[in-house]
This record gives sequence, structure tokens and C-alpha cells, in this order.
Amino acid sequence: YSVQQTSDGGYIIVGETNSVGMHGQIWVIKTDGEGNIVWDKIFGGSNNDYYPYIIQTDDNGYIFTARTYSFGAGENDLWVVKLDENGAEQWNTHFGKQFFDYSSKIQQTSDGGYIIVGSVNLYQPVLWDVWLIKIDSDCNEQWNRTFGESQQEDFCESVLQTHDGGYII
Repeated sequence: YSVQQTSDGGYIIVGETNSVGMHGQIWVIKTDGEGNIVWDKIFGGSNNDYYPYIIQTDDNGYIFTARTYSFGAGENDLWVVKLDENGAEQWNTHFGKQFFDYSSKIQQTSDGGYIIVGSVNLYQPVLWDVWLIKIDSDCNEQWNRTFGESQQEDFCESVLQTHDGGYII
């Protein structure tokens, strides 16, 4: 689902696998510049975890977001996992409401934290709002906002920090 060249000339790759169990799990692969596997790790719980997105962080580690049925408060939640440079988990957490929630992209911010964009379903029947979450470098939620029109389907797939310290989605 996502690949990025790393600062050492290699690549960090994230996808899904069913090879370790009967459900989807997140598969993170680190390669060198020649494509040789340096390490690979599987993350997930007892249910489906899917649609991951990964970036390298300023500390040469990695952070990925995914949609999870394994962890959280509702039917489908946003899952965030921070890895060190060797793929060892440093922390993980989830965000979500009662119904379906999911992440699209994550970016590191100038203060060392992270901004995450996705969509949240706050209503039944299913109606989506854009969801923006700001966390610090230790995964403490700093703020959480939704944007959208009532009775409309609102989605967002990307977020960037602007030069003035704000965000554009």
C-alpha cells in the first residue's frame, strides 16, 4: 500500500498479509538500496487490520497508520504504530468512535509530533466527515477535529503542514 525511500538509500514498504493467520495483518518490510530484506515484521490482532500507510520519522524510525478491527472502540478504528529503526514497536494506540473510522495519511510535524487525516462516521445511517488528529511524539492526543456538512459524504486522503504552521487537507 505504501513505499518510501529511506534516508539510508533503502526502502520501507508496508502492505497486508494473510499468510500468518486467517485474517489480514500489517506487513512492514525494510530493504537496503538493492532490494535485499534487512528486516520484516508482522503487526496485527485477532481480526482484520488493513490499508496501512507508512513514513520514516526524524529519528530514523517509522510510523504507520492502518484501519483496524482488532483494536479500538468500534467496528473499525484508526490504528497508529511507532517503530524504531530496527522495526521494534515503540508504542501503538488507536482512535475511534462507536462506528466506522479510518486513517488515510500521516505526516510528521515541525514540533516532532504527527498529523493524521482520515474519515469518521459519527452518525447512523453511515455519513462520513473528514477527521484530523494531532498527536505529540509520544502519541498523546493534542487535538481532534472533524469537518463536514450534515447529510453529506465528506472524505480526505492527504494532509500537509504549511509554512505558517497550519495544515492543509
